[in-house]
Amino acid sequence: MDQAEAEGDEHWLAQDGQAYVSFRKAVPDGEFHLVHALIASGAYRGVLQSRYLAEKATKVLPKQQEDAAIGILTYRAYEKGTRHSVFLRSAMVGDVCYVELGRADGKVVKIDAAGYSVVGDAPVRFTRGSRGELPLPEQGGTLELFARHFNLSRPDLIRNIGFCIGSFRSAGPFAILLIEGGSGSGKSSLGDRNIALTDPPVEQANARFSLSSDERNLHVHASHAKVLFFDNLSTIGARDADTLCRISTGASSSYRTHHTMTEETQFSLVRPVIATCIATPSDRNDLLSRCLRVTALPITEYRTEEELSRAFEADRPKMLGFLFEAISLALRNRPEVEKARADGLIKPPRLADFALFVEGASEILGLRPGEFCALLSDEQGSMQAEAVLGDPVAEALITYFSRDDATGIDKSARELLDLLKVGNRYAEFPAVNKLRGHLDRIKPGLLANGIAIDMYQDRHAKAWRMRISRTSAFTPIAVPTQPELSRDPF
Repeated sequence: MDQAEAEGDEHWLAQDGQAYVSFRKAVPDGEFHLVHALIASGAYRGVLQSRYLAEKATKVLPKQQEDAAIGILTYRAYEKGTRHSVFLRSAMVGDVCYVELGRADGKVVKIDAAGYSVVGDAPVRFTRGSRGELPLPEQGGTLELFARHFNLSRPDLIRNIGFCIGSFRSAGPFAILLIEGGSGSGKSSLGDRNIALTDPPVEQANARFSLSSDERNLHVHASHAKVLFFDNLSTIGARDADTLCRISTGASSSYRTHHTMTEETQFSLVRPVIATCIATPSDRNDLLSRCLRVTALPITEYRTEEELSRAFEADRPKMLGFLFEAISLALRNRPEVEKARADGLIKPPRLADFALFVEGASEILGLRPGEFCALLSDEQGSMQAEAVLGDPVAEALITYFSRDDATGIDKSARELLDLLKVGNRYAEFPAVNKLRGHLDRIKPGLLANGIAIDMYQDRHAKAWRMRISRTSAFTPIAVPTQPELSRDPF
């Protein structure tokens, strides 16, 4: 306890109420930099042990005394009540972005409207988490440099770089980068490269995770990493889709602390997410509207992992410098982007905060004003339109409106269900009392296919009615003219 006070350790609380400590750590050049960590973390316990051993020479700090010291220092942090915000990897302070490089000397990158520079300790409190080191950024990065290492089409490459730029924001919401591609297209390697440019792990083998069914484990993992990478997702169920949505736009949870009856451990987080899959693993519109989908192109010439890694590592500092230049441009152009949005020249899609921030970097991405928002909106619309294909209600509505004699629909749930069943006797439609909720869920996808739905309450009949019509975006499909043949042999 006396050693902690003599060394000038500062004990304080994060915004979520967890107790932290700031202590000085020697760096290779003989100077010191501040390290911020949980008081109960292994890092600070190691500091206390090291100080005790240095004083006693031959004794280590007994576990019971160590636990007592941690408890007392935690209480002092609560008693003092000083609170500070804690950041992982990046932090925005006004119009300045700081990026923690994970280096032993504690150096960070400062990015403002004038450019970027490498500086000493930042005026914010970074915690290291479980992630590793980013290289020192270098000048000379270009889009063509990214194209060497990302087997993506030009529009997808821009979307991918936009995801990386937006990942350095400290506040959400964030996009979910969904990397699709056939077997052998290098989806996982693309995910690795995105992680290496935004939030690399200490060991590359620790970059990829599976999507845990236990939300607590997922939140523990997310509390130690700025960018999450889930590899090879075959399907995403409703519960996992809801979890990913909460993580990308902001989630909080609390659990009983182990070995206690009433103590609570809280998690409050919002994170960018990378996921790889062969095909879109979910038809949940709420998840897809948060996704930024790119498709890995087939690889025509295979090279060894060592060769690919060596080439990528050689170019990584310049690619990182390019991202920081883009962030600087985005900060510089914030007023112009806001004015263009207010004037109606830029129409942001869902994830507007993310999209408008990247819009500010349009020039370095080779885009016209408003083009990044359009790229994101187009891909979101495409995913929404695809998501409802195969849904019995959506297919029946598309078939109905494809007929030449089709008119607008204004019916109750029961009347609508009776209409949809005509010619679709074997389709599995939802129950009458579930139809309104089902239409609410597929509404964005139907609109992307050119079918608009408006639901209103008929107060006289005390029932909801559905007003459904075609829009100018609707494309009819070929409708069979012959009557449906019965599959019932009897």
